[in-house]
Amino acid sequence: MFVFAFDTHWVTVLAFVRRRVRDGAEAEDLAAEVFRIAWEKFESAVPLTRAWLFGIATNVIRTHHRGQGRRARAEVALTRLLEEPPEGVSREALMDLEAGMRKLGSREREMLMLTYWDGLSAEEIAEVIGSTPGAVWTALTRARSKLRGLLAEPARHQTAAGRAR
Repeated sequence: MFVFAFDTHWVTVLAFVRRRVRDGAEAEDLAAEVFRIAWEKFESAVPLTRAWLFGIATNVIRTHHRGQGRRARAEVALTRLLEEPPEGVSREALMDLEAGMRKLGSREREMLMLTYWDGLSAEEIAEVIGSTPGAVWTALTRARSKLRGLLAEPARHQTAAGRAR
C-alpha cells in the first residue's frame, strides 16, 4: 500500500516542494524526506492522501527555510511561473500577478498557492494547514478579493495617468 501511494504521489509532492525551494536537488531531497516521514507514520488502516503528504511537506519545508521565511518561498514560486508562463498568459500579466502576490500576507499567499498552483480543495487545504474547510473558504475569499484589488491598482493608475496627459 505504501509503495502504491509513493508511486501515485511522488510527482505531485516533488512539484509541490519544487515550487517552494530554489534548488532542484534540494527539492528532491526534501520530497524524499516527506516520504521517509510518511513511512514512519504510516498505518495501513489510514490512507496516504495527497493532502496529508502536502501537510508533511509543508512542515519539512518550514524546517528547511527557518531563516528565510515565507516571502522567499512565494517569490521562488512566482519566479518559476514567470520563467514558464502558461499558454495564453502574457508575461506582463504574470508580472502583475507576481507584484500583487508579494503584497499579500504570507497566509493569504499560501492559501492562493495551495489552491491555484497545487490544485488542492478547501478540505485538503484545511488538512494541510490544520484548519477547518469553512475557515479556509473565508480566508480564500478574502485573499482573492485583496488580490483582485491589488491587480486592479495598476490599471487605475494607468487610466488616471492617461487622462492627465
